[in-house]
Amino acid sequence: MTNAQTLRHQLRTAGYCPIPLYGKEPPIYNAKKKNNRHRRGLGEWQLLTDVTAEQIDMWGKTWPDADNTGVLTFNMPVVDIDILHEEAAHAVEDHVRERFEERGYILVRIGKPPKRAIPFRAAMGPFKTFKISVIAPDGSEGEKIELLANGAQLVVAGVHPETGQAYRWFGGELDQIPREELPDIREDEAHALVNELVDILVRDFGYKRAPSRKANGAKPIPKDGGGGGDTKWAILTANILAGRELHDSIRDLGAMMIASGTSSGAAINQLRADGRVRSPQGCPLACAREQHPSGRRQRRRQVRQPHAFVFRASGRTRFCSRSTRNPTVDTALPTAARDAQRLPQMAGSGLRHRRP
Repeated sequence: MTNAQTLRHQLRTAGYCPIPLYGKEPPIYNAKKKNNRHRRGLGEWQLLTDVTAEQIDMWGKTWPDADNTGVLTFNMPVVDIDILHEEAAHAVEDHVRERFEERGYILVRIGKPPKRAIPFRAAMGPFKTFKISVIAPDGSEGEKIELLANGAQLVVAGVHPETGQAYRWFGGELDQIPREELPDIREDEAHALVNELVDILVRDFGYKRAPSRKANGAKPIPKDGGGGGDTKWAILTANILAGRELHDSIRDLGAMMIASGTSSGAAINQLRADGRVRSPQGCPLACAREQHPSGRRQRRRQVRQPHAFVFRASGRTRFCSRSTRNPTVDTALPTAARDAQRLPQMAGSGLRHRRP
């Protein structure tokens, strides 16, 4: 039995739901992405609510080189302090400690300093993951305070893929602290806590709240044709231009276009139009027939689905996953466009998705 397997058994005994990871991801092996050589992926891991000892042993045989370990956060919500300002990160941690240390053990996991994560115990069942993005004092984006909950996982052991250093715990090791001894938190308390932490960043360290689709509680004003109103469209477009919340923003914008009566082809043309939506590296979105990276045409077919978003760069058309150096964009565009087709109903618009 490997050290990773032993740790996973200990985590399970302590009341957690551990899973194997490659870096920060569970095993993935499908047509779009592969992160292991064993031709297997851990499908629907987000739906797991219990992990057995037999599963842990089987995973050890199936993915023996998955050395990192994650824990599902549906019953162990986590405040993920994704902040690069060291003093600000400490201040946020201190606030969490002051608020909740009387309820249980405050454990702090650090992978890439000064970022950190603090686990809790779901007091009244699972709730949705949510986050608030912030803009740093120097104007840079990408930092956020996030509450990882249902459908997410936290890396708890192994080596950080960027720093090459081991993940560390302060205040105790997670496998030695039963989940029942973590501070309990309800969904309303979690939302309030995240807002309090962002308020600290804004008030004391010069951060700004990034534009939100629910900014200041304002409701978008519906216009003819529906689709959520001008405010929502403007916010989603601004998010994409800034490279912020790419998956959700592209998914929702594409689905809103379709829900308001725009055909999928027209929606793609609108997104790829010059001066409209561009990646953080300035590559315009494009849609065209699939081509081999060498330039040789493989198969002529009409591309009509939103998930066919591709980049046009250097005079050559490729799918997003091959054409940009930005890994966030690589992941967000194809999956977001696919999800846009699957949305059964547009949130806030009351319009059902219609296939072209």
